Amino acid sequence: MSFFKKLFGNGRKSIMDWKAFTEYLASKFVEQLDEEITIVWGADIESTKIKIIASDGFEKYTYLANFYAEYVKNPDNLDEIVRYSMEPLTNKGKSNSISSAQILPVVKDLKWLEDSSSQLKETMQADISEVLITEPLAADLVLTYVIDDENNMRYLSPQEAAGLGLEEQQLSLRELATSNFFQCAAFRANAYLVEDDIQLYQFVLDGIYDSSLLLFIGEMSNSLNNPLKGNPVIAVPSRNRLLVCGSEDQVAIEAMKKWVQKISEEETYLISPKLYLLENGNIRLFQVQ
Repeated sequence: MSFFKKLFGNGRKSIMDWKAFTEYLASKFVEQLDEEITIVWGADIESTKIKIIASDGFEKYTYLANFYAEYVKNPDNLDEIVRYSMEPLTNKGKSNSISSAQILPVVKDLKWLEDSSSQLKETMQADISEVLITEPLAADLVLTYVIDDENNMRYLSPQEAAGLGLEEQQLSLRELATSNFFQCAAFRANAYLVEDDIQLYQFVLDGIYDSSLLLFIGEMSNSLNNPLKGNPVIAVPSRNRLLVCGSEDQVAIEAMKKWVQKISEEETYLISPKLYLLENGNIRLFQVQ
């Protein structure tokens, strides 16, 4: 049985979408915490947070992306996830300062950027450039940055980036995030055949930052035991799916197209249904035959 067949097995338990999960978690906070609880809605789960105001006026925020990702993987552990999400709230004096080592890169596409911009204007009356940082990556893909402290994951704001002192270090935000990500991914990333007897691979990491392996797609493609037939054709249909095959392998390309469609219909955290080509170190849209 192939790796993907195992992942897409029958009988998957129905799960809440990210908005329902946010409302559920907030309701549990209201039940168990004697504090003022408010949902601060963002464009998606990464930018949505629960605001907690204690009786002494001290404010804390709980970011939800990591908790929701864990819930999607293990919906039966919902009660445990709720308890775990409340643990940091008992430390009322804990600093919210960030470390540059916590900054990681995340791959998105222009549609996400447009949708997020519209939703932020509607829900927060804010321009997206005031809330998060984005930059072109390749074709219609963009790169943004998150702060991940193992308990929470949220987007890095321009104000927070300015406080990192990168100019003094003569380091760009992308260089910092890529270096951090390399430290996380080195010796942990792996490749699997998606289907038996077809040279279509999935590069995997941790189920959250798999798509960010796109930053090292050339090196990883070259490290495969069996060389690809032609230049790497790439798909990043969702956050935890990075597919690669050869541009001269029509059977693998057709299989990739089918898997991208299936993932787009069944997965969460979607990125792009398009295929891309790595050629001479540059990524561009792949013209599907």
